[in-house]
Amino acid sequence: MGFAGLWDIWVNPAGERIESCTIITTAANEVIQPLHDRMPLIITPDDYGVWLTGNVDGVSEVMRIFPSVQLEAYPVSTRVNKPENDDPSCIVRVA
Repeated sequence: MGFAGLWDIWVNPAGERIESCTIITTAANEVIQPLHDRMPLIITPDDYGVWLTGNVDGVSEVMRIFPSVQLEAYPVSTRVNKPENDDPSCIVRVA
């Protein structure tokens, strides 16, 4: 799976390039709802081509809430709260 996002480069009047990006969000499904009211718009590998073309035709079919049965939520350590903690221990289930 991948997250739907947008990326752009803007050049200001002084000629400086500013790159920016964002993750598209949607309403939370049943798995995420207890944690938050929205979640990233998840794109399946079959739909990558539709999203990445930049053509709006067909995009509405891709913009749907990801099925709850394909996600799992479980508690993890508070290590995930610090960007410098970027290792597999961040996704280890805790009691």
